[in-house]
Amino acid sequence: MTSKLSKKVIASCLSGLLLSGGAFSQIDEIIVTAKKKEESLQDIPMSVSVTTAEQIEQSAIVDLLDLQSAVPALRINQLQKTTETNFIIRGFGN
Repeated sequence: MTSKLSKKVIASCLSGLLLSGGAFSQIDEIIVTAKKKEESLQDIPMSVSVTTAEQIEQSAIVDLLDLQSAVPALRINQLQKTTETNFIIRGFGN
């Protein structure tokens, strides 16, 4: 009886694995060109976030300072005495 149950459990697990494999093939590959060459998103050794045009419109973003509220870990400093703008992303300065 245990043998039949074990075979059913193994068959169920295998069929679940085989059926779930199709879901991975439906995902489009994302190409990043930050280094002026095409690389797959999975090969990039850093975090990547995307802000769509719809998100920009919904957030009422009209300038760069507003953009920092929509992009994680982005800080923008505009100095009033000069026209200099500093971008800080996850600890990397300008």
